[in-house]
Amino acid sequence: MASQQTSVFTFLAVVQIFIALIVSSAGDIHVWVLEPGALPSPSWFHILGIENFDNITSRYYTNYSSNFGLGLYPEIHGDYSCVKVEYSGSYGGRGNNAVVYSDLPQTLLVTRKGRNDRKGRLGVGFFGFYWASIEDTNEVEFFRDGVSLLNFTGAQAIEEINKTVRPIDYYGNRYRFDNFNKHYNPGQAYAYFEFHFHNVLYDQVVFRDTHARGSVTGIGHAFETDDHAIGCFQEEANNI
Repeated sequence: MASQQTSVFTFLAVVQIFIALIVSSAGDIHVWVLEPGALPSPSWFHILGIENFDNITSRYYTNYSSNFGLGLYPEIHGDYSCVKVEYSGSYGGRGNNAVVYSDLPQTLLVTRKGRNDRKGRLGVGFFGFYWASIEDTNEVEFFRDGVSLLNFTGAQAIEEINKTVRPIDYYGNRYRFDNFNKHYNPGQAYAYFEFHFHNVLYDQVVFRDTHARGSVTGIGHAFETDDHAIGCFQEEANNI
């Protein structure tokens, strides 16, 4: 597995690995932050799809299904719940729309089918998303069969961004400008994060914010995300 990580780092120079969390003796999860403006490279994926939320109406969805642009009969399918889609604005995502946290945690259930599993119970090894106006109270948690694999917080994200060579490049919305041609909201960080699962796969993602909703401390806090990427590495192709 070490050789795989080396080859990835060499091929995609814009990616910086900043933390690796050991989940168990059976597998580990690597969390990567991409340089500003970068998106996942499709060349080292068996499957890679992206949901950018730009082609749906801006409103609250109790349930929303996505094929991540993978066609009519995708190998990977996602079912979202409690999704609030809004115009990106100065605090939001890269495109026209982005997902904004509401009062309830947003959940993504992942279904993946392969040659040896027609019931869609296979897990997935990659997830990435654009994390806008990062709050320290934001949390993204991954599960497999109801068991938590990783809970990663906005505080951790900010800490690692601030360790990069030029953390200032992550601050301010690079896709929205004010009347003086400066990035909006320079006081908060924006970055694309990737989660690489090795020897362990996930089947559920939960986005939440720990601020008390409706309280004074909760005012102005949200969890804005965009460009949800889902996929399987080339090494997983031999196992389906």
